[in-house]
Parts: sequence; C-alpha cells; structure tokens
Amino acid sequence: QPGVTEASAWEVPFAEYEQWIADNRIEAVHWDNCYQHDLIAQLRASGVKTVGRFVWEMFSPEDAAPAREAYDLLYSVTRCEQERYRELGIDSPYVQWGLHPELLEAARNAQAGERHPLTQGSGNGGDPGAPDPVSFYFPGALLGPRKPHKEVVEAFQA
Repeated sequence: QPGVTEASAWEVPFAEYEQWIADNRIEAVHWDNCYQHDLIAQLRASGVKTVGRFVWEMFSPEDAAPAREAYDLLYSVTRCEQERYRELGIDSPYVQWGLHPELLEAARNAQAGERHPLTQGSGNGGDPGAPDPVSFYFPGALLGPRKPHKEVVEAFQA
C-alpha cells in the first residue's frame, strides 16, 4: 500500500523509528496499544509529538506514569477508557471513532446490491459451476478478556 512502511518486528527498534521519522519528515506519531514507553519517551524528547491509546482493561496502574512520560496525548475511544485513565490521573479526551472512507464505499456498494470485488466472478477457481467463495476475517491479533483464545479456537474447530 502506498505510503505505508512495514516494520521489521512487532516491537519496533528505536533506530528504525528514528530513520522512518527522518525519511518521512514525520512530526507526530500515533500508537495503538503500544507499551514501548521508554522508546516512545525518547522520541517525544527528540521533539516528535506522541499520541496514543490503550485497551482500557489491560492498562494497569503501573502503566500510568511511564505512559504520561511517553505520550503528549492519550485519547479515549470509549467512555470506559476515559474513566479508567481519569482514575489513573490521566486527562484523556474522548474521541468518537470513525471509519476509513474505503469502508464507507464498501457499505454503499453493499446497500446498492453490488458485490465486493473479491467475491465477484465465476465462483471457485474459474469453474462457472463452482460455488462462490466464502470470505471471513477474524481480527484476533489482540486476544484477551473480550476475545478469549480457547473459545476462538474451539469455534473455528466446530
């Protein structure tokens, strides 16, 4: 995807962030649920604006002080997040979430009765008599109390 830089690892090394920021003249970076507080604090100290949020039920009292040091702003996408941050001494503005315009286009197409490009065509493998493919996506990157591992695995085995 144009304009997207893939990181070398889940926990991005400091030098890689520095290079990415310099190469792209980035002034502000947004993180979602990133606990690399020391690294982010170093970037903040270098003049980069740092913005982020965390899954509220996983954000512990021990995370509050290092997160305050690391981030210029921690925002909330739910009132629960906002309340959790408030309890931990963090002033966090509530920001209603939105959708990327590509998703809005997909919704309009669905309402108009148009099929998604990935499901258009002649069924499976080019065989006109084959059934249409079934596509399903499960966003399981962050499994936890709301998305428990065992139940997810059992559901897919059924």
